[in-house]
Amino acid sequence: MQCSGLGKRARPAMSHVDGKIEVPAVDPEMVYFRFHRAADPARIGRLLAYRRNPEATWFDDYRDAVIDCNREGVAATTDACAAGV
Repeated sequence: MQCSGLGKRARPAMSHVDGKIEVPAVDPEMVYFRFHRAADPARIGRLLAYRRNPEATWFDDYRDAVIDCNREGVAATTDACAAGV
């Protein structure tokens, strides 16, 4: 079966009151989130990283981002931000 390039890659995402949020990566210590659409246009494309929370079931269960790639000076110094996860 043939499908488009977009159809070959699933992108886990959730709808949230703050906007549409993708989960582009998870590693043993961190969970990464990216805003695709947001109520606040300044958040679109924003990449956030949080320490893993095994009890979390939704975006609201994550508090205090460890990495916020939209903060000044973070993108240039953080591997996750530079890679765009």
